[in-house]
Amino acid sequence: MIEIKRSPTWYRYVDVVLILGVLVAMGAVKFSHVSVDERREIELQARLEQVYEFEMDYYAKHKRYYDPRSAQYKSYLGWLGDCDCEVRLGSNGKEFAVVARADFDGDGQAGVWRIDHTSPTARRLVDD
Repeated sequence: MIEIKRSPTWYRYVDVVLILGVLVAMGAVKFSHVSVDERREIELQARLEQVYEFEMDYYAKHKRYYDPRSAQYKSYLGWLGDCDCEVRLGSNGKEFAVVARADFDGDGQAGVWRIDHTSPTARRLVDD
């Protein structure tokens, strides 16, 4: 007897491909979702890092740090008035720190973030 080999056809694997596609889509949706609270925290960290960049640029030109609360910088850093921020400048103008407090999840405990002249990355000091 002669045995005829049939090549596998594509429709035999459709169910496997569909299952894999659904699993990949479910994983993408689950792991790409950012909550409103997380989005607000990311925005605050980005704003603090913006302050760092402005401070470094100003320091390179004037050899001292500026006070971001001053009126001439309100158009760039107006958000400082929107949240509980504390700006600390060293007496010699050679150091600065901005500490921000916010309660994004509404649990009554504010998170605390800080950026200063030592690092371009905002650090979380207290979890929200």
